Amino acid sequence: MKSKYKVFFQSMVALIAVVALLCIYQVITVYRIQADEIAKLECDVDSYEATIESYKEATGTESEESSGFKDGSYTGSAQGFGGNIDVTVVVDGGKIESINIDSASGEDTAYLDMAVKVIDDIIDTQSLDVDSVSGATYSSNGIKNAVISALEQAI
Repeated sequence: MKSKYKVFFQSMVALIAVVALLCIYQVITVYRIQADEIAKLECDVDSYEATIESYKEATGTESEESSGFKDGSYTGSAQGFGGNIDVTVVVDGGKIESINIDSASGEDTAYLDMAVKVIDDIIDTQSLDVDSVSGATYSSNGIKNAVISALEQAI
């Protein structure tokens, strides 16, 4: 009888060890995926910061009366919360005259409605260095980054 219990307990210990190893493997896999995503996002942030710096250098200041952009209508796109946000930016007299959202089909309407406040801030300050909208951070960052994408053509 003792050998039956011994085999049973050995089997249980082996099973527990396998389950523990699978759990550890899962945690490591999730960690690596998250680390890769963080690295990708850091690269995106660096790219957008470089674009903002180019904008500041092209205009001479962070927010001045005339931005120095070439007049015209420019389109840009960037990732929002639920997908791409496409915008059209109209520049007149070197200033950002208007920003229209052409498409944001993947965005949640409630968050997008809050995020559009960033458009007024950009136009009022003539600067892309404006705060994101709290509660709609991804959507407002998507709008700002789409405007950056559009204005890269106007420099």
